Amino acid sequence: MMKTILKAVLIIVAVIFLSPIILGVLWLGGASWSNSHPSMGENVPRVNWLPAAASNVSFYKTYSFTAYEFDIPEAGFITLGQERNWRLSEIESKGCQVRTYRMGGGMREKYPPPTSDLSTEAQIAEYRRQQEVIEPTVTNGLAYQVRQRNGGGITAVYDRTKKRAYVQTNPR
Repeated sequence: MMKTILKAVLIIVAVIFLSPIILGVLWLGGASWSNSHPSMGENVPRVNWLPAAASNVSFYKTYSFTAYEFDIPEAGFITLGQERNWRLSEIESKGCQVRTYRMGGGMREKYPPPTSDLSTEAQIAEYRRQQEVIEPTVTNGLAYQVRQRNGGGITAVYDRTKKRAYVQTNPR
């Protein structure tokens, strides 16, 4: 009887002390799996995780990097921002650059980073065009950005000219 109680106590103590380690391993495994199996889509008519007013959705979602963009009227974007507690403000004159879903690892074959080995005006113009596709700068619209020193945070931008929203997030 005493041996059984001692074994039970040892098992309970082991579980209590090992639980954080087990949970940590499970979390790392889940994050690693998510990063190697992204959820991707381009020009999807609608998704269930955005409001009904959102259309033409393109996205790349993993644990470490999530980016999506979609067409939406400005009023719909403002409502979405209010629901998510984004403190939207007017974009300043220098503009706001946003990382798009095209920067996700699984999208690099379709949207490779532009080469920076430039020597002619035509190469420089092509580099700028390619960079603007991957990381556009919005100069007329609304933005919300919170970034931590470790790179985590969120950028949400609405482009009034294109009537298109861009959201990019990283955990940490």
